[in-house]
Amino acid sequence: MAFINFFKNVWFKRLVSILCWSYGALIIWISYLSVFYRVDYVNKVGFIVLNSVVSLVALLLMIYTRKQVITGILSMFMPLFAFPMVLMNYRQLPLIIPIMLVVLTMFFVGRAKETLKTIVGTLYLLLYIVGILGYLLVINLFLAKD
Repeated sequence: MAFINFFKNVWFKRLVSILCWSYGALIIWISYLSVFYRVDYVNKVGFIVLNSVVSLVALLLMIYTRKQVITGILSMFMPLFAFPMVLMNYRQLPLIIPIMLVVLTMFFVGRAKETLKTIVGTLYLLLYIVGILGYLLVINLFLAKD
């Protein structure tokens, strides 16, 4: 019984919620590296498994702490953090898919009201569509091969 009460403790949930920001920092770090470097896989299967396991653990921890304010803030900003990663690695699906599943799931499961989710989700959707189209247009215009 004390074991179950330990997991229901609000301070434990807040600690786990702060720990969830490490996944947000990982997304920011991958986005930063995506802007300046190209992804090459040494062991593609190993990377897929590791990325999927880390993303699944982060998703479970975030769902566990979804009612905490800290996780709610993270879940609203994660699509913005992941935008450069998606933009620069649109052909690297093993990198993008597990992370974007966590980002989208937490955006919709998060604590925010439905009105805020609708407004911010619309802005993110426009950002992604216009950003990706603009990026592809610039790449095709200025880096066209002879």
